[in-house]
Amino acid sequence: MKIMQMRYFMEICKQGTLSKAATSLYISQPALTLAIRDLEKQLGIRIFKRVGKNLVLTLEGEFLREKLGGLLKNFDNILDEIHDFSNNKKHIRLAMPAMTSSWFTPLILGGFKKLHPDIRVDIAEVSSVKALQMLEQEEVELVLTSYKKAHIPSLLYISVFESEFYFCTNRDNPLSKNEIVNISDVAKEPLALLQGGYVLEQLFEEASVHPNIVFKSKQLHTIKKLVANNIASALLPKDIVDGDHDIVTIPLKNPLKFHSGIVTKKGLKEYSDVKTLIAFLLKKFE
Repeated sequence: MKIMQMRYFMEICKQGTLSKAATSLYISQPALTLAIRDLEKQLGIRIFKRVGKNLVLTLEGEFLREKLGGLLKNFDNILDEIHDFSNNKKHIRLAMPAMTSSWFTPLILGGFKKLHPDIRVDIAEVSSVKALQMLEQEEVELVLTSYKKAHIPSLLYISVFESEFYFCTNRDNPLSKNEIVNISDVAKEPLALLQGGYVLEQLFEEASVHPNIVFKSKQLHTIKKLVANNIASALLPKDIVDGDHDIVTIPLKNPLKFHSGIVTKKGLKEYSDVKTLIAFLLKKFE
């Protein structure tokens, strides 16, 4: 059994279908199918059975996944240590939600990469909850997200900056003339929200109102376009909307703060590359 076959198998388990796994692995579906057939032939067992369009693990497949998960993680750790005698592995894995990404991604892929072109940075744009789960499972070295306080004992929180949510709407919207708006008025408007914005969902829940959400997207640009074209309004941190002349920003009667920061895992090996990125971000927002 080859390491690559193990990785192919685990990716199919993760994605659920051959086509999704092949796309994720950047190989053709026939090549992936052949690799799995060879693996089954080598082991003398059937790993998957097909249910509709999905692949479901057999009992033998479940056993194999359980054993290989830990094996591959240990193997990757060994590779990291081999390539990290200088405590510098030239590779940073991080995760963050879409809203936080609007601040951090341009800085990381722009300024940081110009200063450190030899350091590879992989960014996963996921929900806040998923990002923290990835960190706890050591799938990433750090998370950039929003939070009010440290709430998971196994993680370390570093505050970076604070912003404030504003009601963002088109100039033709009657509410655009208001100097301030209530959350109940906002909830009645057709809203476009960034996915993973649990802070906003909590705001509506605490106010006991049901927002009229017409669209959700991971792309800030899409949300801003909808507002600029008077299709929907939004709740966004004022900093990331300033300068757009088609969008009016109005403060909420009860201000909602956006606290953003860096989260790492206690006990996780601290690589100098990760420390360098953290220092870069803290300096940018000091």
